[in-house]
Amino acid sequence: MSGRRSGRGARIGMIIIFALLSALILLILIESRLSPLIAAQAESRAKLFVSESAARAVAETLGQETSAAVRVVYGSGGVSSIETDAAAVNRVRSETVKRLCAILTDPSTCEFSVPVGNLVGSSLFSGRGFDIKVRIISVGDVSASVSSRFESAGINQTVHRIYLSLNVNINILAASKLVPVRTDEEILVSETVIVGEVPSAYVTADCFSGR
Repeated sequence: MSGRRSGRGARIGMIIIFALLSALILLILIESRLSPLIAAQAESRAKLFVSESAARAVAETLGQETSAAVRVVYGSGGVSSIETDAAAVNRVRSETVKRLCAILTDPSTCEFSVPVGNLVGSSLFSGRGFDIKVRIISVGDVSASVSSRFESAGINQTVHRIYLSLNVNINILAASKLVPVRTDEEILVSETVIVGEVPSAYVTADCFSGR
């Protein structure tokens, strides 16, 4: 009897070990299949978060800035000069970077989630299921540059626009996987409508080139 019991116990033990190994292999296979999908969804969500944060940082900065970035001087023959307040623009650039870094490192905002239904790739399951937590664990280089462009706005009108280009590098953690994310954003910070012919010397020049 004891021999039969020990033999039966050994078989049960082998079945349990086989079941555990099978479950472990299945989990590894599922993780290997889902890991790239989770990383892609997390990266997409992180880029959206950075884009929204950049827009918020620019809006908050411009709300505090009182100086006009561009001043158009008209003479008897039309536009005589276009003056740019470089100091004001540089303040906007530096303050935006500071505010953006603060948003990205704020514990209350640097964590978001991706619904597991988004991994299926079907609109039927989008936004459904339990959430996969995604967290920004480090903020790398955040740089900003300024550029300006003149664009036609109709008969005898030109629009002068100043753009802030932001380059953001962060690292996110999603389902125990570290994912580096780079986001490039170009945001309009100033727009001036100029009536009259703009001298070609202004149209072909970028007063912020190299900054």
